[in-house]
Amino acid sequence: MASRIQIKSCLKSDLPKLSVGEFAICTDTREVFIGTENENLQIADKQDIGILEELQTTNKFSLVNAVNEVLNIFNNYKDEIISPSSINGNVIVNGKELTVFDDSSINNLLSLKSPTDHTHAIQDIEDFAINNPKDGEVLVYDSINMKFITRQLSGHESELKSLGDLTDVNLTDYLADNGDFLFFMDGQWVPTSTSSYIINLEFWGINNNGIEPLTTTIGINNALQWASAKGYTKCKLPKGVYLINKDTAINMVSNMTLDLYGCILKKESNGNQKYYIINIENSENITILGGVIQGERFEHDYTTTPGTHEWGTGININNSKHINIKNVEILETTGYGIFIGALYKQIYTLNKSALEQGTFNNNGSLLNENDWVRSSTFFDLSNQNIQNQGYFMICGNGYGTYGVGNDISKETINIYFYDNENNFISSIKTRTFEEVFLKTIPPNSKKFKLSYRRKLSEIQNCLIEIRTDIPSKWITITNCFIHSCRALGIVGGGGQNITIENCEISNIGGTAPACGIDIEDGYSINQNITIRNNYFHDNLVADIIVISARNVLIEMNKFNNSVDFGGPRGENYVSQYNRYNLSSGIGKTLAGDNGTYCVFRYDHFTEAQLFLSGNALYENCIFDNINFILQSDLYLTTKFSNCKFNFNKPDVGWSWILRRGSLIFRYCEFNVKCKWYYFRSEAHLGDWERNNLVFEHNIFNTSTSLGEMVFETGQLTMVNNILKGSTDQSTYYSFRAKSNKVFFTGNNVKDVYFVIEGKGIDSQAIISDNKVNIDNISPVLGFDRSEFLYLYWFDKININNNIFDILQANITIRCLTIYAEKRLNLTGNLFSCNNGNKAKIDLIGALRNSNNQSTIHPLKSVIKNNIFDNVSLNQDPTYTNQLNYQVLDLNVDFNS
Repeated sequence: MASRIQIKSCLKSDLPKLSVGEFAICTDTREVFIGTENENLQIADKQDIGILEELQTTNKFSLVNAVNEVLNIFNNYKDEIISPSSINGNVIVNGKELTVFDDSSINNLLSLKSPTDHTHAIQDIEDFAINNPKDGEVLVYDSINMKFITRQLSGHESELKSLGDLTDVNLTDYLADNGDFLFFMDGQWVPTSTSSYIINLEFWGINNNGIEPLTTTIGINNALQWASAKGYTKCKLPKGVYLINKDTAINMVSNMTLDLYGCILKKESNGNQKYYIINIENSENITILGGVIQGERFEHDYTTTPGTHEWGTGININNSKHINIKNVEILETTGYGIFIGALYKQIYTLNKSALEQGTFNNNGSLLNENDWVRSSTFFDLSNQNIQNQGYFMICGNGYGTYGVGNDISKETINIYFYDNENNFISSIKTRTFEEVFLKTIPPNSKKFKLSYRRKLSEIQNCLIEIRTDIPSKWITITNCFIHSCRALGIVGGGGQNITIENCEISNIGGTAPACGIDIEDGYSINQNITIRNNYFHDNLVADIIVISARNVLIEMNKFNNSVDFGGPRGENYVSQYNRYNLSSGIGKTLAGDNGTYCVFRYDHFTEAQLFLSGNALYENCIFDNINFILQSDLYLTTKFSNCKFNFNKPDVGWSWILRRGSLIFRYCEFNVKCKWYYFRSEAHLGDWERNNLVFEHNIFNTSTSLGEMVFETGQLTMVNNILKGSTDQSTYYSFRAKSNKVFFTGNNVKDVYFVIEGKGIDSQAIISDNKVNIDNISPVLGFDRSEFLYLYWFDKININNNIFDILQANITIRCLTIYAEKRLNLTGNLFSCNNGNKAKIDLIGALRNSNNQSTIHPLKSVIKNNIFDNVSLNQDPTYTNQLNYQVLDLNVDFNS
């Protein structure tokens, strides 16, 4: 009996998973399949091999070796309609399935001929074959009958509820955007869109196992270039580890989003001084999403090539605009995490030899003005760089400086335009480091001259440059983790309209500058920068350094190291709603008394030291256990408004060290407890007459003395303050100062005494409209004792309209001790003591000792309209002997 071999038969829709080597025929489609380990493999008929049969390639099943021939054959169908097939590895030509026998790689090539970016509304599709559709059915295209039909997904009818039931959707490594659809890849569903291209690693020769850096880098760059040329706006790099070549980088193309979720881009170990991992240069509209960008800091060769090796960079952004870096981790570079820079283009220089005294009149003719300088030569607008960029700028040199005696940071520059025959056309005004656009200048302008306010005799050298720099603009860095880089986390080296938000920047250090963010190179070309809601910690030198930038806003951040605003040409620095933990926020802006302020608002500082160099304004800030050093070498002013100072360190000598500069406190609250005194002065180290100290509308809750005697000021102002001393009725706290002018008015003082020394020519003290309460039962001990005010060495003293209320004076209580010099005016005051009879006022003649042996001058004194209630007026013999003239009249003495 003859043997018979029979294979399985069924409808294609009922085809099961075949065992390895098992055959089956589909009776409805006449297709034959054989089972493999992973899937059912279709066995094609010869006629179905199609165009592959025409190839001359020996291995006709390897399309990779026959790409060029396939493309040539496709050219024969250039007038035909070619479209993708629903069958993997096929292509449809005029409705006929052609089996190509390739899967992933051919998809890229087919897109050269097939439409890729188009959609249809459901109502536009005419070839439906729908009969009583049921819940859960889907539309499937039947390529044999060329119609859409409804179909249940076999074996899953009971599971089809909603997309939420899918358990193999990867939204962690692949970020979904509006309009994306799900694409099945590597055993999971991933979101993609019609404008997205998932980079085919095999086709482009890319390795995602951390090897083959050269071919991997070339492949990624080729894929990006190809995708851009084909109109894709997003590329997805499949997850894996990609080793980036040591001498090259991934070069981004414009109008492209690179999705790196699930990817690690690791730099190949090298000894280069400078490298990039991702390079964005002269480009626009780029987004980097997700992924890890890792340098080779710990494998780097620092010795073969001498140098600092501080320029190894994760992402380099140069002369580019509209760049977004989002959800990226950058670490272990030899230099920077992210660099933002400008293309420097100097076209002309203006040296002092090309300057002359004077300016131009409204007709463009020369005008003699001693306070102005002008350029003696023309600058040509036909310069190719000006024409290419469409603008020019008046700038300082590469360090932002304009020359000694020639700082024009805040000056207006007048530009006078002329035609080729030197006929004046018109003029405009501008500032330095701002674009002057060709479309805004007068028509027919061919060249120009400059003029600005400055005396030529004051200019030692001139370093002005005419430039067409291209700064990077509109850069956004969000939700990034930048850490463990050697030099800097983020560098602002020539950028404008930069936003850094919701990032963590930490562990930066290993070589200078060793900061989280450094906005420095490019100086005033760095403009309009916002740093918001970031977390900085464990950075070696500082969290943020800003040098000579314009318009910098720092808000809602958490700092653990210093934030330093500086530079002689910086302006408009604002810090607000930040938390400074064990860190400081300090700085100054434009140098000089007319500089714009560096503003701190609603910031909270804890356990740190602030170095104050002037032109800083603190508003509504809280300072907990902060030490301050005032040292403004230019004698600038630092202002505090509505701030609260809490200092509770009884084992620490002082909170403030005052060297030089000025302080203004308004509407602040001081809660003070330290070992010796709150303000310690080292004013003798500078020009004391240029120091000023102002307290207005403040509250002092003191548990220590406020200031030591050596603090020296040109003017001390205390107006409308509340000063509260000890409550134990046995302890006094003092405020000691030296000043040429003292204005002490409208204060409410309880158990705090003042020792104030007059200094300099025509020194004056005005004490008026104060309310003084003394309820201690013990005196102030020592030679210079007074329970409220001890004044000496003032040429003129005016004490008017004050109220002195002494609780009890069973021991000697002196509310005033006055050493008079040239003039004393004591009028309209009320002195009263409730109990005891030892309250008094001491008027004493000029004090002379080893520190002051000057001539004693005749004294003129007016004492009138005062009320003495149980308080005596004691005139020491030295006082009466010195009197040259005295009015002692209309006083009411309740003691007699």
